[in-house]
Amino acid sequence: MKVVYMKKILVNIYIIFFMVTVGFMGIVTFQGVTDNSGIVTASTTLYVGGTGAGNNSTIQEAINYANAGDTIRGYSGTYAH
Repeated sequence: MKVVYMKKILVNIYIIFFMVTVGFMGIVTFQGVTDNSGIVTASTTLYVGGTGAGNNSTIQEAINYANAGDTIRGYSGTYAH
């Protein structure tokens, strides 16, 4: 009788673990873009006007480097191109 009871407990633990795992996977999403080949690529955020490494000096430069699904963010200010 104890073996059957233990099996039921293990099955219930497995079901709960499975439900929590599947629910967590629904919350955590990968932010990416699927191209025509079906391959998912990570999206990137490009910055314009900052002083650090990796910032683009012009909006057009950021557009040139951007891929489908990327985000371009500009620091506040006036951009005269």
